[in-house]
Amino acid sequence: MTTDKITRVGKSHSNSFTKIYHLLLKSSDIDEPKFKEALTIAANVSEETLQVFANNTNRKVEKLRETELEVKNLRGILEEIKFLKKANDDYNAINRLCAELKNTFIQQFNKETKDIATQLNYDSDLMRGIRTIQTKLSTTLRTQYTEQKQNEIKFATLAEGEEKNLKNIMLNLI
Repeated sequence: MTTDKITRVGKSHSNSFTKIYHLLLKSSDIDEPKFKEALTIAANVSEETLQVFANNTNRKVEKLRETELEVKNLRGILEEIKFLKKANDDYNAINRLCAELKNTFIQQFNKETKDIATQLNYDSDLMRGIRTIQTKLSTTLRTQYTEQKQNEIKFATLAEGEEKNLKNIMLNLI
């Protein structure tokens, strides 16, 4: 039986007031369709779109348009991104190669340094050869220095003797 928008559902009467009253008592039952219906009943209008939901949909559409614009922009710079990625990959490959070369250099340098230190060790063949040459050189220089000093003394003595002879000759001539 329907009278003045009151319908009988089972043993109870249902109208707009009872629907809203039910939602107020049990708010956990509120979902989007029931909320829309309650607002429609409160405003005493039906089949009208609610601004709240329309704005939400407009925001979602606007967000989709922004996302689409971002995708278009990203597609526009896709080649540049690929070039940048390739340049970055090349840089990383060269960086790894340089790191390997540096590591190899350091290992070789340490090995050569150790070899040089071994060769320069006091008891090494190279150092013995160097000491032998230094000894010979020192002996030779000492011998030559001594001979030179002896020659200087000898020539100085000869020069004194010649000077005396010249003085005597000059005295005899005068």
